[in-house]
Amino acid sequence: MRRFMNRVGTSMAGGLAKPSTHKRQGLCANPRRSKNPTEAQEMAVLADYLDASGLLWCHVPNESRRSPRQGARLKRLGMKAGVPDVLIFGRFAVIDEKMANARWYIGVAIELKRKGGSVVSPEQRVWGNKLEAAGWFWAACCGADEVLSLIRNRVIPEGSPLLCGPQTKKGMMVSLEQDGCPV
Repeated sequence: MRRFMNRVGTSMAGGLAKPSTHKRQGLCANPRRSKNPTEAQEMAVLADYLDASGLLWCHVPNESRRSPRQGARLKRLGMKAGVPDVLIFGRFAVIDEKMANARWYIGVAIELKRKGGSVVSPEQRVWGNKLEAAGWFWAACCGADEVLSLIRNRVIPEGSPLLCGPQTKKGMMVSLEQDGCPV
C-alpha cells in the first residue's frame, strides 16, 4: 500500500494518521559528523552565541560554491579571497596566551576552521597579517569551542569593569593603560 506524507510528518493510510516510518535526519545524525561538525555547523553555534552577546559582528560568507559567472560578478563587486569568516567590530583588549599581558585592538577577526584537518590558506594568512598591521586582532580557530573559549577568556570589550586599573581575569593580573577608562 502506498503511503502519502502530510505536512506534519505522518503518513495517511486508510484515513488514519500514523507516525511516519521515514524520519528526516538531523544535521548531526551521522556519528562521524557529530564528532567532526562541518564548518557551517560550527558557524551556526558561533552565530547564536555572538547574537546573544550583543557584540556588533558579521559573518563573511566566502565559503560558498559559486558558478564562474557568479564568482566573477562578486569579485567585481569587491569580494576578496581569504577574508576572515567572522568580524567583530569595536575596541577590545585581548589578553595574550600566557594570560599575563593585554593589548588594545580595533576589532577581532576570526578565521573559523573545521576541527580535524582544515588548514589556513595563504590568502587567509595574508589577510590576517594585513588586519594585524591595521590594528585588528586575528586568530584562526579550529571549531566553535575554540572561538568561544577565546572570546570568553581573552577578549574584553572596551568599557568592561575588568579594564580599569589592575584587575584579575582567570587569576592573572591585567593592567591596561587607556585614556577615558570608565570609573
